[in-house]
Amino acid sequence: MNPRRGPCFHLQEARLRSDERTEDIQVLFYYHGAFRAERRTDTCGEPLAPRRTAGGHRIPDERPPGPASPLRQDDARCAAPPGSAEKTAQEKPAPARRSNEDLRKVVAAIGSHLVAQIQSGDDPLDLPTDYRRYTTSPLSVAHGASGIALFLKRTRGEVPGVFLDALAWKASRSGDERHAPGLYMGSSGIAWTLLELGLRREAEALMDSAARSPILFEIADMFHGAAGWGLANLFFFTQLGDERYLRNAVDAFDQIQPRLQRGRGGGFHEDTAAAYHGLAHGPAGVGYFLLRLYRVTGHAEHLEVARALLDHDLASPGGEAHASVARRRSAADERAPCTSWRSGSAGVGAVALRFHAALGEERYLEAARKIARQIERGIPSSPANFSGMAGIGNFLVDLHRRTGEEGYMEEARGLADRVMRFALKRPPGLAFPGEDLARVSADYGAGSAGTGMFIHRVIAGGGLPYFDL
Repeated sequence: MNPRRGPCFHLQEARLRSDERTEDIQVLFYYHGAFRAERRTDTCGEPLAPRRTAGGHRIPDERPPGPASPLRQDDARCAAPPGSAEKTAQEKPAPARRSNEDLRKVVAAIGSHLVAQIQSGDDPLDLPTDYRRYTTSPLSVAHGASGIALFLKRTRGEVPGVFLDALAWKASRSGDERHAPGLYMGSSGIAWTLLELGLRREAEALMDSAARSPILFEIADMFHGAAGWGLANLFFFTQLGDERYLRNAVDAFDQIQPRLQRGRGGGFHEDTAAAYHGLAHGPAGVGYFLLRLYRVTGHAEHLEVARALLDHDLASPGGEAHASVARRRSAADERAPCTSWRSGSAGVGAVALRFHAALGEERYLEAARKIARQIERGIPSSPANFSGMAGIGNFLVDLHRRTGEEGYMEEARGLADRVMRFALKRPPGLAFPGEDLARVSADYGAGSAGTGMFIHRVIAGGGLPYFDL
């Protein structure tokens, strides 16, 4: 594509991984034909959105009216001791507990706002989302159209025709090897969405394209890499019964296994010369994929490696199961722990619960309970799904589903009430700010769709999208 002719979305996050996972992240941003490299990080090393491109073009910035938005504090827990995070000064007083009917109205209002935005512009896919959409794919699960589409399907029963048609059309022209193949940022996640929306032909074509990607096995993790692609193949196998998808999943294991090393309490993998913790980028997520693979194949090796990977993330330096996992850092990092679903203890707990459900071993349930007891010392103040309250709330919903104990659901409802402090009235419904609390975001990873999906699970239950098969 000629860079003078407009935006380019062919920058795979896999190509940026070496810079993305360093303490001083370099964000490579391409917008309206102008590259810009800038160093902008929060206290955990997560990139903040640049405000302008090198050519002077403003990045869309929809801010709530009134006083300035609260400073981002969702990752302050990574730089300070547990329990030291203060409440954001601008937060509203906590409302009374909302009933199921109240929460249903909230979910409906989120959907109404999204549908109104879809129908109001020239491009139904051009919704306000996290800035990372512009450096990856506009269709991705995390920050693009796919996660929004699946939220609408699961909560409203249908996706607006104009949105579905645009998604299918764009996806049919996205299936080349320049695009990242991963689950949350790439083609296999988009394909998962299309299959769940009933577009089998388009979904299978995109999965075939992902399998041909030259960067398919460069990263092992769940978020960008081979484990996420393998999980998507298992989803296709369970839905369609086609053996080629099972072969693809086994191939993913064969590519991951030689890269594993023995570490504290279990196994770990290295991407970009470092070993990371957690569900999205660390051993726990890879272990979950291998658990799901074992459930299909029955091969002892798959289970053995799965156990070792989760055990690594459940092992503290002292050898005891711990309740917090350092966020996207090397095993040697000794900063205060994080609690997020993406890279912290909530995600590891979610994996432990699924190990307990599959294997019946009490140690996994006890590990998840311990995480739940200690996680309140690091609740983030962002409402976001991947790195904020909604993700932690999903873990508590999972605990309730596994144990039947109402206390966990009460805690999840409490988080739903706290999330609602950030709700913004946007006729005809509600919207939420993204991770940095600076602009409205519609997406699944950082914005309204992910936050709304958590609230929907509080009242309706059900599995976690792009995770439970």
